[in-house]
Amino acid sequence: MKKPILLLESNLIKPLELALKRINDIKNNKIANHDEIIYEGLFILAVTSFENSILDTLKILFTHIPHKLDIKSNNIPKEILLDEKALEYSIEDKINSLGYKNIDEILDYFYNKTGLSNDLINSNTINDIKEIKATRNILIHNNLFINNVYKNTAGPHQRKSNNNKLLINREYLIHTINTIEDTVKIFIKNLSNKYKCYTKIQATRNLFNYLFNTPLLCFDDIFIFNYEQDYITGVNSKIINSLNTLSSSEKLLFNLWIAHFKNDPFEFKGSWLYHLSESTKNKLDFLISNIDLLKS
Repeated sequence: MKKPILLLESNLIKPLELALKRINDIKNNKIANHDEIIYEGLFILAVTSFENSILDTLKILFTHIPHKLDIKSNNIPKEILLDEKALEYSIEDKINSLGYKNIDEILDYFYNKTGLSNDLINSNTINDIKEIKATRNILIHNNLFINNVYKNTAGPHQRKSNNNKLLINREYLIHTINTIEDTVKIFIKNLSNKYKCYTKIQATRNLFNYLFNTPLLCFDDIFIFNYEQDYITGVNSKIINSLNTLSSSEKLLFNLWIAHFKNDPFEFKGSWLYHLSESTKNKLDFLISNIDLLKS
């Protein structure tokens, strides 16, 4: 049985929400300082927050739904394979390489992997983002002097200057912030809608059904739910007390689950651990890796 998907919609959009908060912090800072180095610093912070939020969202998606990741196994060094870090390495490698792409490629990849429509952002805004990223690049690499790289990447909204040097002033910073803010809000809204079924209750159910493949343990009968607030409120004690026919491995996993859920002490018994099958050991490892999902 393959490992279940434990993705949470709230975790998927968290990088975008953090970027939006940072953008709002910059925006609410009045942006009244006339020192251009301040404008330039805030500009870089805003653009980097935007790009990182997209890449971090993809990283979370790939971590929880690995089959969405397009990789070639021959790109993975032998030492990584031996260290059982192949997936983690592949995700990092993909995200890092994606960061060097132009904004069209990044957004196309983002739409493709998240399943979002590729026409969420209008062409005018896309062209603004192209120019913003091109300005960020020449600020870092060419002290804002216009060069062929800028001309080739800034798109139809590229700016011109009499002295061949771009300016990042208060007006341009506000334009950048508003453009990024509107785009991030659209991504959050649409991702939340598309992944709304990836709730904590559903992820917990997926984990439970992976661990316990027995008709004696029915997730929906054992637990009490608050669907509106998306958490498990309690357990059905009558059903738990009647579970006397479970195998020793099932009892171990189930007692560990209930103990953590109720924040009760739990003591491993050596004989249980000694006789565990490889399948149960793998399940135990997976449960411990995702144990925080069970917190009440």
